[in-house]
Amino acid sequence: MGEARSLTRLTVFIENGEFILMDVEGDAGLPPGAPDPRTLSVMSTTWLTAGANAAVISSDFDVHTADVVVEVWSGEPPVDPTPQSDVSEAIFTSSSGTITFDEVTGTDEDYPEIHLGLPGDYHIRVIRRRLRSEDPTTLVAEFEGLEFFCIQLWRL
Repeated sequence: MGEARSLTRLTVFIENGEFILMDVEGDAGLPPGAPDPRTLSVMSTTWLTAGANAAVISSDFDVHTADVVVEVWSGEPPVDPTPQSDVSEAIFTSSSGTITFDEVTGTDEDYPEIHLGLPGDYHIRVIRRRLRSEDPTTLVAEFEGLEFFCIQLWRL
């Protein structure tokens, strides 16, 4: 079991039902032939899709804000025991060793940079927890407090 090296709390804006964790080099750090990070979710049937310089995380709701905690670990962290949570894992490659967040349409939110350490391959585990029971197919009056995400990363 690893040790937590850093913890970052933030609020992300989710639009079109997803948000993107992205290497700060973005498209510039992609290896030749790698897909555009913003198209990753189109190629997947899961709610977490990761690859070179990006991970696309899908929500149960279309447009809202969500609290997110990003944990960087020295090795595999313990699994969240909460039964109401969805857990998904994938491999994420960071060309710079530093990540941030982006919205699907690339609006100008100012998200912090999170230092993973070295460039390379990382295991990413996302824990998604619904905080309210609204039907995701209906419009909601409040756009906060619908979901919580915990993102755990550690080197392969």
